[in-house]
Amino acid sequence: MENNNSNDWITCLPPDTELQRYLTSIKNNYLFSNKQYLNEENVTEDIESIKCPFLSILIRTQGKREDGLREALLCVLAQTYTDYEIILIAHKADKKGKEIIREIIDDQQEEFKEKIRYIEIDDGTRTKPLNVGFSLARGNYISVFDDDDILFDRWAECFYELSKTDYGRILHTYAFSQDWVVVGEKSYRAICAPKNIYCTDFDLERQLINNKCPLMTLAFPMYPFKQLGIIFDEKLNVMEDWDYFMRLSLICGVSD
Repeated sequence: MENNNSNDWITCLPPDTELQRYLTSIKNNYLFSNKQYLNEENVTEDIESIKCPFLSILIRTQGKREDGLREALLCVLAQTYTDYEIILIAHKADKKGKEIIREIIDDQQEEFKEKIRYIEIDDGTRTKPLNVGFSLARGNYISVFDDDDILFDRWAECFYELSKTDYGRILHTYAFSQDWVVVGEKSYRAICAPKNIYCTDFDLERQLINNKCPLMTLAFPMYPFKQLGIIFDEKLNVMEDWDYFMRLSLICGVSD
């Protein structure tokens, strides 16, 4: 089905069907929660008075992309906003991969190294490190950033600035995509110009068709996970981030 300008394709579904009623209820619930729920006193807080870090940064790796992991940590080190912690999880990494990860951690400067907590997980789907990382996070927000992504230096600062007015919501930033190839055994090289296909605001109906909000563009508030018990579905080995984001967006709302 081709979207129209209003993107209101739900109204085009056959009336009085289970699908139409279900999607309409989701849409209405989202619109309500996005506008009103987060104004409640039990959600809004004075973020300056909270002693824990503002942002937990969860990085999953297998130690197979050495240069990628080094560059990922360099991107975090270069952030203009530094009130964060790093939860670095080796998931199903072999012996060599774990050695590489530990070596990379040892190579970091001491002040930065103190921000890193390293965990090894040897079982489960790719979703398990998310639940483990979220459960260990000390931050008020958490964002997931894998070792094949690159951050601009104001990534964390953008989340923080957005939280000043929309604390408690999912915080959504923009991202570029760029095709790349592996050079040698461990390095990457871009093969095209960046594309702005992810430089767009969150739209609930469009998101049901096509994911325009990659995981690293999102910072999730921690209260739904730790207080409401909303966790990732570990039965999923793909789309686990989309599934969690969509469920949470109906409760928290999203700010771009």
